Amino acid sequence: MGDDPRGRPPASDIDCVIVGAGVGGALPALLLGRSGRRGVVVDARPGVSTRGADFLKPRGLRILAEHGLLDGLRGRGALRGDRIDFFHDGTPLLSFDFAEHTGLGHYLVVPYAETVGAILDACAELPNVDVRFGATVVGVEAEGPTVTEVTLGDGTRLAARTFVDSSGSASPLRETAGPKRDVVTYDHVLRMATVPVPPGADVRNLPAARPTPKSADREDQEDQEDREDRESV
Repeated sequence: MGDDPRGRPPASDIDCVIVGAGVGGALPALLLGRSGRRGVVVDARPGVSTRGADFLKPRGLRILAEHGLLDGLRGRGALRGDRIDFFHDGTPLLSFDFAEHTGLGHYLVVPYAETVGAILDACAELPNVDVRFGATVVGVEAEGPTVTEVTLGDGTRLAARTFVDSSGSASPLRETAGPKRDVVTYDHVLRMATVPVPPGADVRNLPAARPTPKSADREDQEDQEDREDRESV
């Protein structure tokens, strides 16, 4: 395959092929691209999944901010909140105030497709990152447990120095790589239900706005939280 007229990487000069274009595949592709690596992301689906939403807590928001993605995400249907109420059988258990217990002071709820979309939009700005939807892996070449090449449904063959599997349980690379999995079972049932929205929730779920400048004290508090997080790992 020759050079792509859009400046995308030729198949013979790919540093990394990532299978799966969700958050777990798109963000590594972006970081690799920004570091100068050439990558291709392939996903069998026709487009970004529209399932559910992401609950982004302060630590995740800081990661997105560090990579210049947070401002764009705030304008993509994100809802901002500063408190979560926990109930059991209709009885209040706990009200967690993010403003009181975290340095950032809030969380965001964002449609999953918008989270991934913000990352993929950033990938699209890089000529060395190629994202291909509707690209099914139908063949895998390997040397022992190391994948060396994949074949797509349209006959395209992609050889790369590294392959990353980010496609979940239905991974086409799982059988080749043979990862070990620890399966944990529980003796209780997890039940999910749709419940009425309590009064006042619509007021708290306001569209996200750009954060106001933080004081030096708040910055110091966040730095301390980050240090405590690292020390606890």
